[in-house]
Amino acid sequence: PKNTADVIEYTLSALLQSNNRHKVSAELMKTIGEKDNHELLQLMGQIVNTIKQNIQANTRQEDPDWFKGIITTMDYVKSKKKGKISAEYQKLLNNFKTKLKVNDYHGDYFDRNASQPLCDTDGWFFCEGPYNTVVCPYTEHRINPYGSHINYVVFSTWNFDHRIEKSRVILPELIIAQDEKPKDQVLNWSYFYDILFTRKNLCLVHISCHDKTEHDSEKCDQEQYYL
Repeated sequence: PKNTADVIEYTLSALLQSNNRHKVSAELMKTIGEKDNHELLQLMGQIVNTIKQNIQANTRQEDPDWFKGIITTMDYVKSKKKGKISAEYQKLLNNFKTKLKVNDYHGDYFDRNASQPLCDTDGWFFCEGPYNTVVCPYTEHRINPYGSHINYVVFSTWNFDHRIEKSRVILPELIIAQDEKPKDQVLNWSYFYDILFTRKNLCLVHISCHDKTEHDSEKCDQEQYYL
């Protein structure tokens, strides 16, 4: 240590890392003595001799002052890690929520007066077919919810199909990407947003064209996970 602050830092570190109070004291005496600071020497000696140490404690009963709201030292480490992970996922969810609000939850997809709706200018929606086809094989899979209230109700049975599956693929891959993120990179959450909520991975389908079996051919692009 080069100055008083360094000496104090050295002292606290030594106290936390050693079970041998006398050895720590001797080392401190040597270190502080070289600085010829008798007042600090006396203070540090008092700290070493009076501070309560209970390094072997591992439960609340053994050292209640150390354990506050936790059961064991392992629980403390786990709780800190869980807190960090929770904060990271909360930040991710907040990013998703913010972008969804900015995009008005992509309601324009169903507004025939919007710039890029899924329907034509009259309000006709056409099924895009199963995820692994180019077009729907059924010409009758079309509907105009603007035509009547009954049409509107029937249209509620249509759905978005994720080409890359949401539950089987995207969400598990998102968790892996977040948990295994390199320290020098950031998660490309916009990529996951796009394949969860936008036309980049969604196709509008009639209920009979909604293929709920495993989409074996569709996978996430791992090169897009990080920035």
